[in-house]
Parts: sequence; structure tokens; C-alpha cells
Amino acid sequence: MKRLLLLSFLVTLIWLVSDPRTCAIIARSSTSSTSWLGNISTRSLVQAGENMMIGGFIVQGTGTKRVIIRAIGPELAQYGITNALANPTLQLYNAAGLLIGSNDNWQTTIIGGVITSSQVSDIQNSGHAPTVASESAIIADLPTGSYTAIVSGVSNTTGVALVDAYDLSPGTTSILSNISTRSFVQTSENVIIGGFIVQGTGTKRVIIRAIGPELAQYGITNTLADPTLQLYNATEALIGSNDNWQTTIIGGVITSNQVSDIQNSGHAPTAASESAIIADLPPGSYTTIVQGVNNSTGVALVEVYDLDPQVPPGVVPAVPKGIFCASGPEPNGFPDQILNDPRIAGLDIGDKWGDIEQTEGVYDWSSLDFPLAQAEAHGKKVVLAIASGGLNVPGWLLTNYPAIQTFSFIDPNPYHSTYGQRLTIPVFWDPIFLTKKIALMQAAGAHYAAHSSIVVVDCAFANATTIDWNVPDAPEDIANWLAAGYTTGLMVHTGETVIDATMAAFPNQNVNMSIGRVTGNLDPTEDYLAQTVVDYATTTYGRFITQKDSLSATTADPVVSTSQLFNWQILFDQCPNVAGQMLWKVTGDTTYRMNGGIPGDPATMLLNAVTIGSHYGMQYQEIYLVDLENPALSSVIDTANALLTVAPAPPAAPSNLSGTAGGASLVNLSWHDNASTELGYRIESKIGPTGTYELLTTLGPNTTTTTIRNLIAGTQYYFRVQGVNAGGRSAYSNETSITTPP
Repeated sequence: MKRLLLLSFLVTLIWLVSDPRTCAIIARSSTSSTSWLGNISTRSLVQAGENMMIGGFIVQGTGTKRVIIRAIGPELAQYGITNALANPTLQLYNAAGLLIGSNDNWQTTIIGGVITSSQVSDIQNSGHAPTVASESAIIADLPTGSYTAIVSGVSNTTGVALVDAYDLSPGTTSILSNISTRSFVQTSENVIIGGFIVQGTGTKRVIIRAIGPELAQYGITNTLADPTLQLYNATEALIGSNDNWQTTIIGGVITSNQVSDIQNSGHAPTAASESAIIADLPPGSYTTIVQGVNNSTGVALVEVYDLDPQVPPGVVPAVPKGIFCASGPEPNGFPDQILNDPRIAGLDIGDKWGDIEQTEGVYDWSSLDFPLAQAEAHGKKVVLAIASGGLNVPGWLLTNYPAIQTFSFIDPNPYHSTYGQRLTIPVFWDPIFLTKKIALMQAAGAHYAAHSSIVVVDCAFANATTIDWNVPDAPEDIANWLAAGYTTGLMVHTGETVIDATMAAFPNQNVNMSIGRVTGNLDPTEDYLAQTVVDYATTTYGRFITQKDSLSATTADPVVSTSQLFNWQILFDQCPNVAGQMLWKVTGDTTYRMNGGIPGDPATMLLNAVTIGSHYGMQYQEIYLVDLENPALSSVIDTANALLTVAPAPPAAPSNLSGTAGGASLVNLSWHDNASTELGYRIESKIGPTGTYELLTTLGPNTTTTTIRNLIAGTQYYFRVQGVNAGGRSAYSNETSITTPP
């Protein structure tokens, strides 16, 4: 069989997860790297019904992306394909499953959806016009989001076809990505052939999978029972192969048993007959071929996961590092001292909902535009914070919408101007309130998502007084919350809704949230709500930053002990995508709030807070303007700058993990500490060989043993360990399996 890789377009990948039912793509991202993935095109046999070819791609980044998507058939004959699809049709769907464009014969435009006028001239001028009139093409200006392209034959005809896409606006910061294709696999030239590239300067660790039986859960009735996988490099040399992922085939880039690594990757196939390869690949183009054992046929999915998911340059900014000015701007903007200080990496810029939208639907961004211009002119990064919710709602909200459910409480914080006053706010979960809040986010995103200086956007949902986490918890408040209908499920849903809306409005920025506790037995534990919402945000979106706005000299230090970190444990678990804000200023504060009310030297208090924050792996710390201006604190600012901007390399991976059952409900683990720069260790576990790894606990530096309790008797557990510091996370240790006695 002639192995053919048609290099059709060069794109860049964010971390992708595909939906096998549609091959639509969900994007996730993390910090920047020197290498990333891209997918080029897929060629396979096209049949009818669920045996059509389905490919997915995303538009990620700033603004819209102009693309041409093609379905090629007869043109493949020049490459020796004897059964090319004679008349391929093309349909384009968005993430909501709505048809937004279609074509059959590129020289005849079908108006509808994103296609509003004849495209023939534009297709000819694109330089990518198909060579055969019966082939199909669509040009579309697509906003950020996921898209699915379906290729089928006119009148249910069959044959080999190619789906590809070209970026017609490569100079922008938005990109195209594609990482999976589902199709019907036969034999010879009718197998699935997919291509991807590694771009950048470093190697990229990937897992490539050929999935068949797993697709049955999505209603696919004729899955490929035993798919095999082959990996070729740009010279068409076979560099890896697999048939049944639990049996490694040594050769090429595969030099040792991969079963444990595949299990540890979190992407192990669920059926033993499915195939997988893990490879460390240098930059270049690669071809994957999926076929059935003994020429068997059926529907299969080929996909690639990035095991070191990173954002390619110019798409979503890396999590900023350094000192941010926490308060401001002043009426005339930020002072020159702040703007011209090279030690200050960024500025907090924000306003209140009521100031921005004094009349519903009418937005005044002037209070933000001027300081943003200052930041841009002085090369400062920006955390954008629009306080919305709690006290920070416009006057028209409750007046125009009296059906909004409200909650009243007495402000207990002596540092607030409303201290001791009875305040009334919308309940966090009220649907009318949330609709109006999300409308504000969408308007802000439309105005600011393309702003190059904004690298982080704040969001909040449990904020009664400021943008910080605050759920009133006096005894009368607890009773009133329950009477108002407070449930943990409602609050979790509210938090996820706000995070989703912020991510959607600002696809080009990182999003952070300040977390706190909920006391008074409203939730299963005091930290349950924050932990659950943070887990959702970090697993759904790689560009989420967990933040605490109460960093002080008395904050629990994980270097000293991790046994009583309280709510700070959540932050430590998420290292290194974490940040902090000082609880208060040290300059001129006679209450010594930053030192637990105990008198002390301001410089020492601030230095201790900065140092403790660095032990959590904070990427940036927000320090109050008055402290940044204080010459007596300049040496502390120097130290903070050095701690936050000089990131270490990720720690060396731990090794020799082993363990024994200490009883029906506990195991004892030990490992070798190979690192000298770790801030701590993450312990993950799963149940059974096909389970999914989840974080169990995080331990401090120099730890080599731990006891895991509250396990299920008579159960096989798998464990792995990973080091972490401000520079990132290490590779995993070896995996160890322990079965608790019955």
C-alpha cells in the first residue's frame, strides 16, 4: 500500500480533547512552551450514515479566523488512489451542532449560515481552489470555538476522500487546530491516514491512539473491533507501531515497555484490543495509519493527545510572573513611579459594574480605557477586574427587576466602609441576576478580549462585598441562607456558569478566581465549594489561575508543614498556576493586619508574606500601591521581584515508588526524592488499571513517605507521584499497584 501524507495546512494545537461522537474539539491550554502540536489533514474511505468522515478543528485566539475548508476526491487519483470519492459534499457545524455552511461542487455557492454571497471568486483567489469541479469548498470567517466538518458522497456514493483546511489569515493571533478524525476503516488504500506535526524547537511527548470498541458507548454499531496503529516520520520510515496497547512492540522511538506510561498518561484506551503509542518526537511531520487486524473493518477514531500540553506563542498569554500593583488606578491614572519601575510587571485595573453600566445596556469603559492605555505605553501586563455581584450591582438592577431574590446581612469587616451596616444583595444563584451579570461579561469581552496587555481576567461568584470571595457566615446568616434556598449544588452550578461565561467572553486571556471558605455547615466541608469549582475550572480550562487574596506574614507556610494549610491547601494543590494578593498594606497601618494584629516591622511583615507566597509557587503577587511607593520597602520589592521572576526548572521526577497495604483501608507509600528544588509532591491514585487518576493529596518538600487512609477494602489501587515547584511539575514517578485486603 502506498503510504501518503497530504500536507494540506500548517496549524498550531492547543491541548485538545475530542468528542468521539462528532469529533468536535474542546481546547485547553497552559503555559507557553518551545514546541507544540499541529494537525494537517486526514484521508479515509467515505461511506454513508455513521460511516461518513467526520473531522474537527477549533479556532483559538484573538478575533475571527478566515479559513477555507475542502472535501477532495477525484484529485486524489494523481496519487494512485483508484477509488476516489467522485462527488464529495461538505457540511460545517458549530459547537452547538448547528449547520452553518455547506457545499456540493465548489463552483456553485450554497447561501446560508456563514455563507452570505457567492464564494467562487474568493475560492479561486485563495490559491487553494480544488482542481475538479465536483469537489467542495467553503470559505468562512469563524469566531473562536469548535467546529465539525462532515464529508459524504452525493447520493450515498462511496470512495476515498480527503478533508483539509487552510488558514487564509495567518498573520493574526488566532489559529486553526485539528486533532482527531472518525471514519470507516477498510483495507489497503481505504484505511485511515492522518497527519500531524510538531512545531517549535523542542521535542513533544504525545500519545497517539486508535480507538474502536470504545465508540460503541456513543451509539456506533459497527466499530472496528481490533484496530492497529503505525507511526511514520517525514521520510516515510516506520518509527512505531502497536496492536493492543497492553502489549508493547519495541522498535523505532519505542525503546521500552509502555504499558505503565500509557496507564499513567490518563488516556489509556478502555478496551484491550485498542492501540496506543507514546513518543517523544522532534519537530517535523508525522503520519499515523489505522487499520484492522486481519483486514477487519469498522468505524474507528484516530487521535493525538499532548502529554505536555502548552499554549503556542501568541495565542493565550503565559501566566504572568512578577509583582503587580494591587490598588489603583488613582483619579489621574497610575503614578509615574509605578509605571516606570521595571520591577513592577503589571497593574490591577478595574471598576464596579454600577459605574460601567449606569443604564442597562449602555456601557462606559472610560474608567478602564485610560489606565489600560498607560499600561500599554509602559509595557505593563494587566489583570482586569470588574466587580460584579454582591454590593457591586448597578442601581437599575433591583429596581427594574424586583423579582430578583435578595439576601440581607450585616457587614462584619471593620476594614470596609460598610462595616456594621445591614446590606442587601442579590442571591448568588438568582437566574435574572446571573443573566445580567453574564451580559456584562460578554460586553466586556467584546470590548477587551483583543487587548494585548490584558493577560488575566478576574471572575467571582461568591462575592458579597468586593470581588473577593465572601459568603456571609454569622449564625443568623446561615439560617437565612438556608431559608433562601441555599444548596451546595446551586452554588457549584453558579460558580461553573460564571467561569464558563468568563472563559467564553475572554478566549485570549487567563482567568483567575479568588477563593475562600463557606462555614456554618452550608456545604459538606468548609472548603468543598471552592475545591469543587476550582477542580472544574482547572480540568475544563487549562488557563485558569487559583488565587487567594489574603496573603500575609501569618499565612500557613507549606515549607514548614502541610498538615494545616486550611483553605490554602487548595492553592497548594494547584501549583504552579496560582497567584496571591496581599491581605492589606503594611505602610501606615497601625492595626498590623498583615501580622495578625501583632506589632512588627513593616518591611519584615511584607518580606515574610512574599516569601510564604513563593512557597506556594505563586506566579505573581499583588502588592498595594502605597507599599510599592514606599522607599523603605524597596529592598523587599527587590527580593519579591527576584523570587517571582526567576523561575526554577521543574523538579526532577521522583522514582522507585513502592507501597504496602497497612490494613483494609490504608496503604503506606515510599519513593526516592531526586529533586532539590521541589516545593512539594502531588500524590495521585486510581482504582483498577483502566481508572482515571485523581489528586489525593499534596505534601511538602523533601517528603519520601506517606500513609493514604480511608481506602476501600479489597480494592486494587494504582498510585503515582509528581514533584512540583513554581517552574512547573515534574514527570511522574513509576506507577505502583496495591490491593487492600478484604
